[in-house]
Amino acid sequence: MQKIKKHRGRRVLFAGALLLAAGIALWAHAQAPEKLTDAQRQALVAEAESYQGTPYESEAFTCPGIGPGLCAGYVRRVYLDVLGSERGEIGRTTAEQKAELADRAAHFDGRYLSGGALKRNGAYLDVGAMGIKPGDLIYFDECTGSARHVGMYVGETDGVPWMIDNNANGGVGKRPLTVTIGREGDPYEAVAVYCNP
Repeated sequence: MQKIKKHRGRRVLFAGALLLAAGIALWAHAQAPEKLTDAQRQALVAEAESYQGTPYESEAFTCPGIGPGLCAGYVRRVYLDVLGSERGEIGRTTAEQKAELADRAAHFDGRYLSGGALKRNGAYLDVGAMGIKPGDLIYFDECTGSARHVGMYVGETDGVPWMIDNNANGGVGKRPLTVTIGREGDPYEAVAVYCNP
């Protein structure tokens, strides 16, 4: 009789553990963002390109609490406009975005590549080898481990990868996605890429 009770108790504990694990898995699945569709990626690029020629310190990119959002405010505005507040809400500064997106990638199936994971194809980032797709974000820094600039990958033309960004040298515009950007003597190197799930 005692053996039967022990076995029932173990079965109840085991069944309880299975139910708890299933509940956690369902909760995690509900929290994870849906994968971006090709249409969403195209919409991100189209929205980003619609701002071409907008001045660097435009009020359109203002972030709450910090004034004009500059490069980070620009990509944040594009993400919010296309993906809405639930999915498009990213940090107000490049450092906030980089930290937040790295955390998202660790918890969900987005990929966050940094340092040695960044592959080069000559002067360009090797977008094919890294699986970068239009709408993904690239962060640049002066090798301090933080992030000082951000741009969005928009696609490839004749083997050259392109990004669009809001920069102090002309506002919003497209340029080749090179490993190093910035003025001579003040280069920023690509330090991280967030690949949307």
